[in-house]
Amino acid sequence: MGLMIMLWTKGDGLCVDGGMSDAVAKPVCEKVDEGTGHWLLMIRCPGCGYSHGLRVLNGAKAPEGNLPHWWWNGDLVKPTFQPSLLCHRGTAELRCHSWIKDGKIMFLSDSHHALKNQTVDLPVVE
Repeated sequence: MGLMIMLWTKGDGLCVDGGMSDAVAKPVCEKVDEGTGHWLLMIRCPGCGYSHGLRVLNGAKAPEGNLPHWWWNGDLVKPTFQPSLLCHRGTAELRCHSWIKDGKIMFLSDSHHALKNQTVDLPVVE
C-alpha cells in the first residue's frame, strides 16, 4: 500500500499532509484584487530588486483598453505565467526580461543585471 498525500489550501500557503506532519509551502506571489474582475499578482524580483505586478483574469473578460495581462496557472507557491515579463522602468539600462515557470524565474539575455541568463527560485512573500 502506497503513501497517500493530500493537498489543500490553508491560509496563504499550500499544506501537504504526508500522514505524519504538516509542511506549509510559502507563497512567492501576493494576490491583490483590483475590484475589476482582475487580480494583480505581485512578485519580488531577485534580479533587479523591484516588485513586478502581473495582471491576471479572475474568470472575467480581458481588461478594458490596452492593459497587459497574463495567463496564470492559479498557483501562488509555484506560479507559471505566460507570456514573458518585460520591465524596463523607462530606461534600457534597467531592463528585466524573464519567464516565470513553476516558481522559478528564468532571466533572458537582454536583462541588464547580474542574473541574466540564469534561473533562480522566486523569493517567498513575507
